[in-house]
Amino acid sequence: MWSSAAPTQTLPPLSVGDEYDDTHPTEVLGGTPPPWTGDVAQGTGGGGGRGRLLLGVVGVALVAAISGATGALVATRGDTPSTTNNVITGAATSVSGGTSPTEQLARVAAAVQPSVVSITVTTQGGGDEGSGVIVRSDGMVLTNNHVVEAAADGGGTISVKLSNGSTAAATIVGRDPSVDLAVIKMTGVSGLTVATLGSSAGLHVGDTVLAIGSPLGLDGSVSAGIVSALHRTVSLRDSQNTNPFGQQQSTQTASLGDAIQTDAAINPGNSGGALVDSTGHIVGINSAIATAGTNGNIGVGFAIPIDEAKSVMDQLINGQTPTHAVLGVNVTDAQTGDGALIQAVVAGSAAAKAGLQAGDVVTKIGDTAIDSSSALAAAVRAHQPGDKVAIQFLRAGKTQTITVTLASATT
Repeated sequence: MWSSAAPTQTLPPLSVGDEYDDTHPTEVLGGTPPPWTGDVAQGTGGGGGRGRLLLGVVGVALVAAISGATGALVATRGDTPSTTNNVITGAATSVSGGTSPTEQLARVAAAVQPSVVSITVTTQGGGDEGSGVIVRSDGMVLTNNHVVEAAADGGGTISVKLSNGSTAAATIVGRDPSVDLAVIKMTGVSGLTVATLGSSAGLHVGDTVLAIGSPLGLDGSVSAGIVSALHRTVSLRDSQNTNPFGQQQSTQTASLGDAIQTDAAINPGNSGGALVDSTGHIVGINSAIATAGTNGNIGVGFAIPIDEAKSVMDQLINGQTPTHAVLGVNVTDAQTGDGALIQAVVAGSAAAKAGLQAGDVVTKIGDTAIDSSSALAAAVRAHQPGDKVAIQFLRAGKTQTITVTLASATT
């Protein structure tokens, strides 16, 4: 996390169009955050608790450049389709005379594959590749923002490949970089197979899941695993550095506040694809992986819960700017122990109305333990505006708990 030497203060009320960032105090207090140099911070968190993870949103070829002995965390975007390590792959083919699947997971894979697509973005400087999920029969597709952001504002073109091999151009309907989600629409299509969206609320650690997408350009790939953990806090950060393809990276920062961790194999190109439960319902959108000196899967992948993704998706399709819950504080990591130190409180905000003060250290929101400022920001984002949440904090060494009604902010 960036640190700030600015004094604690009460910030002025938000004006129309303004938004305070709970994650980066230097931005709130008027300073300029230092450029990110590719350092990777990784916290802890076992079982269903929130572990703090910082991910660099980079192309697969850039992973090796920032990966070290301690490992790195990268978004599952692919820059080089179909060819990896000098091995050229072709499309999967059907064998005539084959039998219908009988095993449960095979039936699930067969049912879901037609609703998962491969996405290719082409720009002057190169391109990106990822996956997506068909959410409407007229060609609406849910994916990650980092898969298609290079094509935003006319920066490139988008091509979508269906499971039957046909392709169609697509345009961006809307994006929410703060949670790494986007919706695109294919042109000239109809009657497409729509994914069945389930609920991530009922997931349990140990549940069987499938990851379906196009890793490394391998269309229609399926991998199986389990839910390894729930409620992970994952931050994905881009840098301003130029990557090996000559492309400028953006400075967007996304927080996955309630991420699903899975050991189902996820690799670059899986971004935006489906995490599916054993009944064939989409429970997550695959978004990122952890690496340890390698470019690929090591059994630690992360997906955006579909409950959060559906809310953002509906707003984007309706032409709305997504809204998110906001507490209205400026925070940094606690200097001693776990928690988020409040450096400033926005006047008139939810935090101010509830009585939070600069110097308070937030340690829990609801049942979620807070071990850092990024964990606090992500935990707030996991709620909806208007939610009433119990916040536990330390003030002058004493533990206190208050109830806060979260306010609303647009991305």
